[in-house]
Amino acid sequence: TTREIEEQADKNRVGFFEREARVERFHHANRVLVRRALVDAIKETFSGTAGRLPLPFRLMMLGGDDLLLVCDAAFAVPFLIAFEKAIREYDQALREQNPGRSPFTFGAGIAIVKRTFPFHRAHDLAEQLLSSAKRLYREQKAAVEQAKKNGTTAPQPVSTVDWLAITEAWHDELKDVRRRDTRMQYSVGGTVETLVLSQKPYPIAANGGNGAASLEQLWKLACSACEVARTQLNALARILPRGRRQAEWAAQAVNDDALPQLLEKLHGAASPWVDGGQDTCVSRFLDFLELRELARRRESLISQGTTP
Repeated sequence: TTREIEEQADKNRVGFFEREARVERFHHANRVLVRRALVDAIKETFSGTAGRLPLPFRLMMLGGDDLLLVCDAAFAVPFLIAFEKAIREYDQALREQNPGRSPFTFGAGIAIVKRTFPFHRAHDLAEQLLSSAKRLYREQKAAVEQAKKNGTTAPQPVSTVDWLAITEAWHDELKDVRRRDTRMQYSVGGTVETLVLSQKPYPIAANGGNGAASLEQLWKLACSACEVARTQLNALARILPRGRRQAEWAAQAVNDDALPQLLEKLHGAASPWVDGGQDTCVSRFLDFLELRELARRRESLISQGTTP
């Protein structure tokens, strides 16, 4: 990091200039890394649209390691996955040349809004989502530090993402939206149970955990052939907020194995829930449905050659 570089520098004037040179080399390497990864991700994500669609993205800002890109929501997730993969590959090459270099990670926010949604509000929402993603990174880092103190190990922090789809012309603060739409509590036998209907934010790449615990894994599952009837998917989505047991009964009541197999891939068990500890149940099912709709739209856009 910049601070580590500065601490290594001498305190005299010669050390000052050496420090400045090291800092500049550090930031220059990061800028080059981001630009190369950006080009690779654009090629991988949008190459199928070349000559068939008008320019399907707009690069609004690229400064240092800050990036703001506007595109159809159907392309946002595969772009981010490709970008993160390219970042890791280029960063690995840099760290092989400089073993003391820390891994390059980033946070991302994806705001999914209508075309008529005011841009400054969409940008504000993306910033809130970015902050949420960074909180997950800090939690990962804290877990690693705590594991070191305990003499154990924990997965290294990785790049993270949060996303939200807004259909109205205005949105509340992200924390208020999440509290209202994804968290609910009820009492059963004197015990207060908490349901969390979304696991956002997510690591972008796989980083341990059972089932589809990362955006990359969720997207791969969303793009794969799904043998579960759309009516069954929608029915379970409606039942989830009604309670843990009712959702489990609904999942077990189906006549075929397709839904249990899907839940197994999502959660590591044939259940609509992941145990969140302290009488809390978390579900990735609604997150999966969001990505599935985006995957279907992306496939349609590319096959039809229509304007996104």
